[in-house]
Formats: sequence, C-alpha cells, structure tokens
Amino acid sequence: MFILILYRSYFNSESESLLVEAWPKVVAMLDHSMAQDKEEGFFPRNNGSTPDQSFDQWKTQGISAYSGGLWIGALEAAAAMARVLTAKKSRENDEVPELRSESTAYEASAKRYEEMATKCRALYLSKLWNGQYIEYDETSSAHSKSVMAAQLVGDWYARSCA
Repeated sequence: MFILILYRSYFNSESESLLVEAWPKVVAMLDHSMAQDKEEGFFPRNNGSTPDQSFDQWKTQGISAYSGGLWIGALEAAAAMARVLTAKKSRENDEVPELRSESTAYEASAKRYEEMATKCRALYLSKLWNGQYIEYDETSSAHSKSVMAAQLVGDWYARSCA
C-alpha cells in the first residue's frame, strides 16, 4: 500500500521531490517482495497462515485477489513514478549532461516494472479469472469462489491516478 499511497500523494501534489526522496524505498520494497517469490513470475504469494485483508478471518494461500491486485497496482505505480523521474532527469540533463546516467536508470526501472506488471497481471488472471469474475484466491477452499469488496483495490488505485 505504501507505493500506491506515495503515487497518489504525488498525483495530487505533483511534488517530484517527494518521488526523488522516496524512490530508494520504493525499489527496496519491491526488491524485498520479489525475493519472497519461490515459484514463478515475481509474484509474492500468501502462505496460508494469515488473512491478507481486513474484512474477515479467511486465510489465503498462493495468489489472492486482494494482495495480488495490490502487487500489480504497486508495480504499475512504480513504473509511472519512474517515468516521472525519467522526465525530471531529462529536463535536468539538458542543463547538466553528466546526469544522463540517472535518467537512464529511472527509464530502465520504468521498463522493468512495466514488464513485471504485465507478466504478473497475466499470471494473476490465469490463476484467478474463472471466465466470469476474479476469485478470492487460487485454492479450492470453500471461500475461494467468493468475491470480496476490496479485491480490486490495487487496480482501482493504479487507474485512479492514471
């Protein structure tokens, strides 16, 4: 949620300095989360020991609609923030050519996170889309066919700031 809240704050304030200051934390958070993936697709999975949302006590296993949607939204928001930082550095590069490497690094991050979001969205849909709606999680538990109010909040967050 931090990355989505940060992006929303930037979107409402257009404070590029906020993004510059927070960018290392964004990268660290995404890197840490990606390192947790033991299976495929750089997609953090739930371990089945705790709920991944606050509406009830249903535990989730594997990819779930709520945390999976937040993950994809965070990747999309990170890509968008990297694009803003690329543009900022490009403007500065016109004045100080030595800064070109920073602009290139932001651009590479934007591309990386966009590619990851695309792959993660495909994996998310392959595991959770049943032809009619996104299921709660990828298990065969009694509640896996349920729809929760917040399960698309990550997608909503990313799209509301686009």
